[in-house]
Amino acid sequence: MKRRRFHVITTPVLTLIVGCSSVAFFSLILVFIYDVSGNAKLVWGWVISALAVAAISGFISFALQPLSNLQDTSSLSNPTLRDRAESERHYRALTELSPQIIWIADKDGNTTYFNQQWYDYTGLTTAESLGKGWTRVLHPDDRERCLVIWERAVETESPYEIEYLFRKYDGSYRWHLGKGLLVRDEQGDIQNWFGICIDIHDRRLAAAATIRIAERLQLAIEAGGIGTFDFYPDLNALKWSDQCNSILGVERTFKPSIQDLSHFIHKDDGARLSRMLLRIATQGIPDQFDVEYRIVRADGAIRWLAIKGRRFLERYDHEIERVRISGVVIDVTSRKQLENERLALATHIEAARESERTHVAREIHDELGQTLTAAKMDVAWISRHLRSVQGLEEVERRASATSALIDDSIRTVKRISAELRPGILDAAGLAAAIEWLARTFEERTGVFVLVNIDFDDAKIPKGPQTALFRIAQESLTNVARHAAASRVAIYLTAHENGVKLIIRDNGHGISNDYDRERSFGLLGMRERIAALDGQFILDSNPGEGTMVTVIVPLLAVRTA
Repeated sequence: MKRRRFHVITTPVLTLIVGCSSVAFFSLILVFIYDVSGNAKLVWGWVISALAVAAISGFISFALQPLSNLQDTSSLSNPTLRDRAESERHYRALTELSPQIIWIADKDGNTTYFNQQWYDYTGLTTAESLGKGWTRVLHPDDRERCLVIWERAVETESPYEIEYLFRKYDGSYRWHLGKGLLVRDEQGDIQNWFGICIDIHDRRLAAAATIRIAERLQLAIEAGGIGTFDFYPDLNALKWSDQCNSILGVERTFKPSIQDLSHFIHKDDGARLSRMLLRIATQGIPDQFDVEYRIVRADGAIRWLAIKGRRFLERYDHEIERVRISGVVIDVTSRKQLENERLALATHIEAARESERTHVAREIHDELGQTLTAAKMDVAWISRHLRSVQGLEEVERRASATSALIDDSIRTVKRISAELRPGILDAAGLAAAIEWLARTFEERTGVFVLVNIDFDDAKIPKGPQTALFRIAQESLTNVARHAAASRVAIYLTAHENGVKLIIRDNGHGISNDYDRERSFGLLGMRERIAALDGQFILDSNPGEGTMVTVIVPLLAVRTA
């Protein structure tokens, strides 16, 4: 660097000297031509010329010397050539530190280098690995395929990529991803191949497991006739599977939309669908929903569908969020038919039971009651006549006892008859029957019962009246048996398009682990309400009492 600076500084000075010498040299020539007879001038001219030639030669030599030095040191000043050795040392260090297998092959495809990871993994020596020796660790099923792909890559000078099984030093095989690229010099000539082998065994097993799960899920969906869908409310875009087309009875080319689906909904369920779509549009639907609708297929058949879905929030970046509604569609017509048949059977059985109860109550009241009444009259007549006969006081006493026993039998007959089918229910209606039931319960148990009826029971058909009465009766029976309550309240009020019955007590409550399958009283209540397409709600906690709520829809309702 100092020599170059000196050269840069002295070059202008030497240029000035050479210029002056050149002028003197040419001046000498002119003098020599002008006056050849002056010896003194001739001598000085030759001296000056010699000095000029020497100065010019020195300048040329000094000027050319840095160029030669520059040529001699070019190999040290070129960054690519100067740092090649250091770069190769760095490269070697990086390959040895890599957790993956790294290899180098010559342009003919013969391996010339493996990093230490290869030897640790395979257990082979360098002699066993280089050249084509690495193929011995390939799985027998992959060896031929791998060699064909590798030779084709070498021949066509194209990138190399393949997945194969490598044998580990312990004899086990693991999946690897092999990749190779050509390395060329500045002139484009091939220098060697550079490659890497990545262990993808765990990823491959996970992908295979995912595929198996997806196949099983698809098989289950197809076997169950289940359709799937995705709906984006903000885009009003709907995507679904081919099974949904089959459920609707349309061609697979049918492109679904919310507007088109509204034409398939049964007219009696259209209002419910509109409310649901409104909630979806406002993103106000719950995270999960489960609804059932009737549809009219393209062929005119009416089918019941169960739609189960969930609301998801997709994030595309920090600013965009999109709501996605995903779910399944299941044809539940068969289940609905079975439910309807079961409810119809339950309704029929309950109607037959009530009819039989009415018949038995009437027979007991009319036949047995009349017989007991006649027996009482005869016993009374005998008792009166025995009083006039002396010595028959014991007979009279026994006759009086028999008369008292007949009175108890008559009361028992009336009670059993009322429990089987209270005549007041048919004669005076549900409100009067509940009031009678409450007073009878008070007399028998001593538990106070509050009755609050704010409904015109004349608008309730006989079937719902009987069901509501039986539920109230069963609830009071449960209170007497299990609740140990001191107060009970019964409310009968209007509810939207129906009637609501509430029975609440302040007893022990029901434990959370009660046997639902053996709670026949509660099961009977549920069955009665299910037959009327109503709702049965049981709210109870230990120590906080129990509240039974029953809602029965009616065609026409008027509040009192």
